[in-house]
Order: sequence, then structure tokens, then C-alpha cells
Amino acid sequence: GTVSLWTITARYDVCMQKLYETDYFAWTKSTAAALRDGRLRDIDLAEVAEEIEDLGKSERRALESALGHLFLHKLKWDYQPNLRGRSWEVSIQKQIRTLRKILRENPSFGPLLEQPDFIAEAYGDAVLDAMAETGLDASTFPPECPYCAAEIIRER
Repeated sequence: GTVSLWTITARYDVCMQKLYETDYFAWTKSTAAALRDGRLRDIDLAEVAEEIEDLGKSERRALESALGHLFLHKLKWDYQPNLRGRSWEVSIQKQIRTLRKILRENPSFGPLLEQPDFIAEAYGDAVLDAMAETGLDASTFPPECPYCAAEIIRER
């Protein structure tokens, strides 16, 4: 017998979902090809939308992580002056470069550098890392972030 278009479509949908679960990279390549070819029926648009949102979240996490690393190195620089060295200075410069690149690629992230909650999250992680790396107690460090991220990124 003949196979209906609905049956073929249903099988393709199941195949694409299985591919998403078993070989994410292959799914991304296949979905991108379908998008380029205008084959919207071959795409799970809800899944693609979710993936796009996740990409945005991932970029935001990258910004927060880079900012946290910058704060970590600034804390170590400020609270262990006797251990200052070229590597810490280079680490600070590297994080500034990373932050500038992220902001260049995602200009809408700029306002996050002024958002107290965002800064507090990155700073909180930096304090925990600084405690682990320096052996210093949490009370050594200011309870609120003493750094203006936007200023640091602009001035160097």
C-alpha cells in the first residue's frame, strides 16, 4: 500500500525528536538546514524557540561568569597585596577583554552592569571563590560589591 503524507510527517517528527534526544549536534545541523531551505514543516518550532531562549540565557551566564572572575581577581588583588603578581594583573585584563567582547556581541547586556541584583550574584560567587582560593574569611570582604563593573570595563 501507499503511505499517507500524514504518516510520513509523523514519522519525520518522531525521528527529529529522537535525533534531538540522541544526537543534539546532528539535530542542530538538520534543523538549520531545514530553516535555510524554508522547510518550516520539518521543524519543531517550539523546540527551536526554546533553544534560542536557552542560548540567550547561556550568553547571560557567560557575562555573569566573566564578571565574577573579574571581581575574584580584584578581591585577591585588593585583599592580598603582598601576593600581587603579573598573573593576577593579566587575569584582570583578560576578564576585561572577555567582558568587552561579550558586550560588543550583545550590546543589550550593557544595562545588566548597572543592575544591583545581577552585580550581587556575580559578586557573591566571587567572594565564595576568593574564600576558597585565599583561605580568608567571608568577613574580610565587603558585604556588597565595592566595584563599578561598567567603570572598570571602560577605563582600562
